[in-house]
Amino acid sequence: MNCVYKFFLIISLFCGVFTQVGAGDPFEGVSKILVVGNSLSRHAPLPAEKWNGNWGMAATTEDKDYLHVLKKELDRLYPEKPHTIKIFRPGNEADMTLGTEIVKEKADLVIVQVGENFRGQCTPGDLGAKYKIMLQTLKKRVSPNIICVGTWALGAEKNPCGEVEEAAAHQLNIPYVPIFDLAKVGNSGFHDPNLAHTGDPVKWHPSDKGMKAIADKIIALSPRLSKEKMKALRPKSTAPSENASISVDCNRITGKVNRKVMGQFIEGADGQYIWANDTPNMEIRNNGDGAWLSGKECPDPQVVKLMAALKPGVIRYPGGSEVKNWNWKKVVGPMSNRDEGWHWGLVEFIRFCREVGSEPQICLSEYVGGPEDQRDMVEFLNSPATPDHPWAMKRAEWGHKEPFKVKYFELGNEPYDGNRRVKPRKQWDALGYANWAKTTAQLMKSVDPSIKIGLPNGGFGKENDDKINRIVGPYVDFVIYHSYSVGYAGNRTLSPSEVDCIMRACMAAAPQSMAILNKCQQDFTRLTGRDLEIAITEYNTEMQSETPVPFRKSMGAGLFCSDFIFNMMQPKNKVLLANYWQIVNGYWGSIITKDNYKLLPPYYCFKIIAENLGDNLLEPKVVCPKIDFEGFYHVRPAKGNAHTQSKTLPQNYYNSKYVFLPPEGMKYPGLTVKRVKDEIHFIMDKYTQSNYPGFATINIDSLPEKIRPESGMAYEVSFEACLKKSDGSASLNLGIGVMDARGWDKAGSAIGIEGVDKPQWEKFSGIYPPLKDTKQIILLGRLLAGNDPVTGVMRVRNITFKPVIQETFPAYEALSVLTSRTANKVYVAIINKYTDRQVRTKIALENFVPSSATISRLVTPNAFSATDVFLSSDERAAISGNSVDVVLDPHSITAITFEK
Repeated sequence: MNCVYKFFLIISLFCGVFTQVGAGDPFEGVSKILVVGNSLSRHAPLPAEKWNGNWGMAATTEDKDYLHVLKKELDRLYPEKPHTIKIFRPGNEADMTLGTEIVKEKADLVIVQVGENFRGQCTPGDLGAKYKIMLQTLKKRVSPNIICVGTWALGAEKNPCGEVEEAAAHQLNIPYVPIFDLAKVGNSGFHDPNLAHTGDPVKWHPSDKGMKAIADKIIALSPRLSKEKMKALRPKSTAPSENASISVDCNRITGKVNRKVMGQFIEGADGQYIWANDTPNMEIRNNGDGAWLSGKECPDPQVVKLMAALKPGVIRYPGGSEVKNWNWKKVVGPMSNRDEGWHWGLVEFIRFCREVGSEPQICLSEYVGGPEDQRDMVEFLNSPATPDHPWAMKRAEWGHKEPFKVKYFELGNEPYDGNRRVKPRKQWDALGYANWAKTTAQLMKSVDPSIKIGLPNGGFGKENDDKINRIVGPYVDFVIYHSYSVGYAGNRTLSPSEVDCIMRACMAAAPQSMAILNKCQQDFTRLTGRDLEIAITEYNTEMQSETPVPFRKSMGAGLFCSDFIFNMMQPKNKVLLANYWQIVNGYWGSIITKDNYKLLPPYYCFKIIAENLGDNLLEPKVVCPKIDFEGFYHVRPAKGNAHTQSKTLPQNYYNSKYVFLPPEGMKYPGLTVKRVKDEIHFIMDKYTQSNYPGFATINIDSLPEKIRPESGMAYEVSFEACLKKSDGSASLNLGIGVMDARGWDKAGSAIGIEGVDKPQWEKFSGIYPPLKDTKQIILLGRLLAGNDPVTGVMRVRNITFKPVIQETFPAYEALSVLTSRTANKVYVAIINKYTDRQVRTKIALENFVPSSATISRLVTPNAFSATDVFLSSDERAAISGNSVDVVLDPHSITAITFEK
């Protein structure tokens, strides 16, 4: 055979992590291995291309090709027998023919790795049929124990072999190991300096790095390796184990499983002028930050497969705050007509959703276009292509005759926040936004009454939020909230006890967040008379620290998200849908395509839940210990059995001596901060920047010990303020901030009290929960301007600083449990919230007699791990009657599947 650098290419929709069909260990008892392969397995010297080896091209030495790396690992894991490898090349990869010498062989295991030399000599369907016949022949004549390895398709747009080979292997119950996701330039000879002298046909092959990656994927089929990894990563308990029990009446169904609460988010709007960048983000516009392959104009098949494994009921798009600068009419139609790229547009997003198996959820821009533009979007998406629907006619003209039938829409994203630095600067006040939202909802429903529209809630201040709800509430179908918990953003050296406190905050946060959302939903019902479901269209931990690790991507963060899902799944909480922020790349992503599709702990948390969830919810009875928590930042203390409200103490500990402004004040471009008698004046003259000028420092370490932060105390800061602007001045966000004096970068601890926008004096207040080791607090102005100039004065007076006994929630249960079933299976998913100890748990089923029970475990060595994570799913549990006993590791998720 010739080298494998001439081939016909298509993308396999089945590329991804290995898929094992059937059970058992394909390496158990194996000694003699027969390989049906091509140049990836062995290639004789090829002087014309400077290849002098006689092993897998382009490994630098024989012991570094994938077969020899595999043999070394098999020798280590299975020392009972020596392992030998014999390699055969098929007669013709287009015909998948086997030589007579191959079928005369007998082997304990056959590894098949062919397909790169297929050049379209027959149809992919014919190729698949011939591949299946070849496997059947090998199974019958050589060995029933076969592993199929996919094709190496460096730079491939498409590869017919991947799809047809995997389909044939699955039909014959043969494990299939796709390597399409490994075929990156970084894994090829093009990136190996030791191969710089060789020809491109050699460099096209896997380098030493690529060869090892292939071997690692094959050996991953070994249960022994799984147990070895599990043993290495299972956390070590540092405290005595606890005992618990879970009983499940399998006839007591409480509702349907709602997979829409397992929704995800994919970026689709550019943050230009929203964040710091003034230039377009082409990675978002062209590639959806990794979801789309621009130029090839299709979803990234690996991302599709990874997303589909999470079974998200909905996927949100395109933002986020970025939606404030997003015009849907510029991201549809022929690519040549779109502004500055935008290969990842509205239709492409819907195609991505369809391939994942999710419903699209669209967030509207409240600052681009008007209500009529949003009406046009619904027509484009959902109306029949008839002359009375011109935007639907355009959709048909552009290749999509049938309506997309999109159901879920949001009336903007955090509309109180303005459009940041976009020109022209826009900032809705409460009444302006309410009128926009009401008109928009009416126009959209006039096009398609079946759509569901959500109203963002909060941010304008209690009085204004109530006004919006009264005006818009009658015209929407659900209410939207965003929920970010824990919130640590510091980057400083933390002690082990501080790290553990942050991780325990992740364990305590979910029930508190759900209680707050329940109150919001009840307040909306009392105000409007409408008992609507809620949507949490953004949630996460909001831990923005990078030291010692990115906590937002840790196992602790993943466990918070999982616990939150368990809570949201319960019908009593009336959650319509929810979206994790965010899943692919970006600052928060847990699928990192730019690092060979690296998967972080939150991804695996979603995956183990998705794989262990039935159709109907059951209600478990859980008896387990409860855990006290001292509180951390925005996560309140948890202790005892009662919920207590916060209480502000009467003593004011603020006085004028804390103001440190110099007599001449402080100056910034377009801004002067001065003390005028008992007031602080923020004087703006054609002001266009954003500044946070500090004007007072409060030494809280000098306060009485019983009201210092280490005692669990928070602080209420209140003040009166007014704003007088010149005519024609732009809008901006104004207020006062409260921050740890060590600064945001180090402590990551602050709150903003905003909303100053009226010429008459108004009172404002906020509660600041400091870190336990906070010694000083700074009061600072918050003046967030845009590109358009502002001239005017914000005046602040009557500042008070009072200690607050924090709100306290009940101690949280050590185990969080989600139970569900299908006709023949019962699923029990359990989070152990202890960070330091195991919980020995008995699970008993009523009205269901299981014949088998399989345990899946998701573990990391510690709760703050953001890298080492292992998911196993092959452990068998011993059934005693209708129950099993399971040991739950600290900070872990364990799922038990019972089957009749």
